[in-house]
Amino acid sequence: MKIRTAWSEEENRRYYAVNDVVKALTGTTDSINYIKKMRNDDKALAESWTSIVKTFPLLTLRGIKQINCANSEGLKKIVNSIPSPKAKEFKTKLSETDNSEQLFETLAKTAIIEVFSVKRAKL
Repeated sequence: MKIRTAWSEEENRRYYAVNDVVKALTGTTDSINYIKKMRNDDKALAESWTSIVKTFPLLTLRGIKQINCANSEGLKKIVNSIPSPKAKEFKTKLSETDNSEQLFETLAKTAIIEVFSVKRAKL
């Protein structure tokens, strides 16, 4: 699985596709409904959603679409709302670091490497 990213020239910072991060940390195949449920269950997340998420044009299977993305601070809030036990280890690392940007960069690279490893193992 690849975590798509976008660069904000005006803010000079990277944004990550929220759906991709949620898929990588939970293993869900339906990240859209997973995120809807998270927002329904966590009112603070729902209320802050429009301030932590921006849309960027990213490539999808159906061409370029506007995709919800968040920077490292926004993702930190989103990740902390993920109830999945699969996200526990990442949440622990996130709470122990002052550099969440680097941790999300590592997650993005690791997600790509894991997919590559799985595909090679199947050959």
